[in-house]
Amino acid sequence: MSFSDYLKDRELSQVDWESFFIHYEFSPSQKQAASAKYRQLITELADGNTEIDKMFHSQFNNDKDKRDKFWRDMEEEENKLDHYHKIKKATQDQCQAAAADIVHDVQEIARRNSRKSPYRLRPTTVAGTKRSREEGQSSAQTTTASSSTSNSDQNIAAGKNSPSKKAKSLTFALLEEELESQGTQSDSDYIGSNPPSARSSLNSIDMGFMNHLVGPGTTSSRLETSAHLMIGDTNVSEILMDARRSVVKRQSEVRTVSELLVLNFIFDAKFVQEHLSPEVFSAIPPVPVPTPEQEEKLTLFDCSTYASSHSYKQTKQYVRALHSETLIGEILRSYTSRPNLWKDNPEPSAISPPLPSNEDTYIQDAVRHIIIGVFGDLDCNDHWTRDPLPTPIGFEEQYYPDYCADKFGLAFAALEVKKPEEDDLQLLERDRHKLPCMLKLMLDRLLEAGVKDPVVIGFLVAESRCNIFFMSLEHEALYMLKSVGSFELPRNNLQLGLLNPALGCLHAAQESATNTLAAIQNLTKAGDTTKAWRRPSYYIQGIKVPAPLPETPV
Repeated sequence: MSFSDYLKDRELSQVDWESFFIHYEFSPSQKQAASAKYRQLITELADGNTEIDKMFHSQFNNDKDKRDKFWRDMEEEENKLDHYHKIKKATQDQCQAAAADIVHDVQEIARRNSRKSPYRLRPTTVAGTKRSREEGQSSAQTTTASSSTSNSDQNIAAGKNSPSKKAKSLTFALLEEELESQGTQSDSDYIGSNPPSARSSLNSIDMGFMNHLVGPGTTSSRLETSAHLMIGDTNVSEILMDARRSVVKRQSEVRTVSELLVLNFIFDAKFVQEHLSPEVFSAIPPVPVPTPEQEEKLTLFDCSTYASSHSYKQTKQYVRALHSETLIGEILRSYTSRPNLWKDNPEPSAISPPLPSNEDTYIQDAVRHIIIGVFGDLDCNDHWTRDPLPTPIGFEEQYYPDYCADKFGLAFAALEVKKPEEDDLQLLERDRHKLPCMLKLMLDRLLEAGVKDPVVIGFLVAESRCNIFFMSLEHEALYMLKSVGSFELPRNNLQLGLLNPALGCLHAAQESATNTLAAIQNLTKAGDTTKAWRRPSYYIQGIKVPAPLPETPV
């Protein structure tokens, strides 16, 4: 949370400046950002004609002691920040010099060794290379004494080397092993799109990259069959596989959800649109969404109007008296089973009630009714919040969807929820990544079991908006994530009308679930016929790495 975010989240007149600057703990990166804001604030306060200046004096109310303490605390933070940068700069210089020494020793020993060295030397910085050249002659005598491994070992055992030289030899041994292990992985040390960097086993390593290729997935984007997606003369499958190859090559720098999904052969609308021409993209058939019956629309209109001006018990009796056997009737009965929409809004008002602070409570209050409406009349099993999603044998990562529906142990629908006040963008992005990956695992299990033409359904609720997705495998290696629709969830008794645009996509989800359930129940012994189409999945959680990984064949 930056200083500007803090000001944005609270009324300026209510900011407790003293508590913020004294008690708020800054990380080094946050301190740097906050420092700039401090200077900006000081400048504005010095003008004497700003709103912040007026608010500042109003807040301290001419309390000189309190105001002086504020400035002392702020100056102390500035001093801490300057001290941190000095230490960081000194540490970086020491680490760079040590790394250059190590690389120099490796180069000298490799050059003097009679056999061809099996180790690839890491690239070093310009400063490190220059230092190695300048110290070449001065260190020639030292490196001659250690030109063979046996002589070096004997000297160390006899205590003939200085302590600093012994440390270098030990460090070199560790570095040598690390280089050898990397040499077996690839013919090139680094992916070409990233600049070289000095690396060592010291704490100077910048863990600024991620290895996203963790797990049983594959880097290969080759297609083995002729089951390609063709739009006219355009081979969409090959275009998307070429795009994936590009993502794999720079995978350690990938940050967007769309590109992370592509590593698992999941293609969302955003990625597909970026790599196809407008004509080809518009020719891809969308998910058909049925038009709701007029009776359902009238039922929703009548009930939403009645609920906005009547109590919970009155509305519950009204809904029960309708005896509606439609999808919206099932949803309305669920919404009126408990007074959650009325509990924080006793008087008619346009202001939404405070939202629950617990995610499980929010699911029960606002999201569960949609799930009951879609799956309530279907012969399937419900799993809420704490049940793990079935994964392939040997798959080490476990996923816990907020809701999952299955039949005979084969899951076909999943839900992920982030309550509206959850403003952590990283958590929201994680769910946008996690849900499609779970859908792919579910789809692969259905196909492996021999289920014919299954479609899995995903519900993503973020910031009180519900998004519905379908995923199927109609062409080799193309796990297409298609959007069915989105709508706002009601948050009080005045907002039931928000369900009107939801009717079409909820009917599409119910129809798809019905068809997949029928396919599961009608399983034959024909077995899996799509093995060549499927692709294994990487784990969602990557591993931090100090530099881009070696390039792998794609």
